[in-house]
Amino acid sequence: MQLTTPQRTITISLLGTDQDTQAFYSYLSPVTGQSYIDAPLCDLLVNQPVYCLFVLDYASTMSGWTIVDTSPYGRSPALEQTPGALNLSVLTYNPHTTTDTYRFYINYLNTITGTTVSIDPQEGNIPR
Repeated sequence: MQLTTPQRTITISLLGTDQDTQAFYSYLSPVTGQSYIDAPLCDLLVNQPVYCLFVLDYASTMSGWTIVDTSPYGRSPALEQTPGALNLSVLTYNPHTTTDTYRFYINYLNTITGTTVSIDPQEGNIPR
């Protein structure tokens, strides 16, 4: 039997429509098995290669938010990424081939206000 690469899904709730917008994350940790609802940061630890689908929730999309892309944080290597339909999600891939920690920002655009924000899901709501 051939093993497949699993996917984890993280739902993003963006509160606000300006530069002070904050992100909250709902997900299941594959390492601890614990569920999180509206957590201020996201545990992205993995122990195997994994796809991670970041998807905006209903309220965020109604407020005009879209996901532009991801960008590396500092000297962190870039994650492979695939944008989702209508920029409502982004899929990242962590090959887990090294002990590198992939630090990155998710870059958002509000199509109603024109506001852009970049938030590191692992650090929480610290402005870029």
